[in-house]
Amino acid sequence: KQFQYASGFTLCALGNAQGGKGDWRAAVESYEEATRDDFPGVQTLSTAYKALALYELDEKAQAIESARAVVNDNAAPEDVRDDMRAALVGFLHATGEDKGARELLSGLNL
Repeated sequence: KQFQYASGFTLCALGNAQGGKGDWRAAVESYEEATRDDFPGVQTLSTAYKALALYELDEKAQAIESARAVVNDNAAPEDVRDDMRAALVGFLHATGEDKGARELLSGLNL
């Protein structure tokens, strides 16, 4: 079967490589493109990666929004939600939202 587009997992891997080279803007673009793939799990994964890349770009409000989207996605695997919950705790703490960070920390499955 031939596809007319790169799969979401491939685009996530591309975004990871771009981020590894420090090109976080290109990584965000790859993650955003990956969200168009409707294969189960791709949208959650790409949104999680996008949150981390946005934080690297100092776009903290957008990073927090993306991380919250994953945390609040009941269809996402629990381990992915926990990973994003941990990242969100760090994002909130770094932006001075200590109360929100503490509340999330108490909900982590440690």
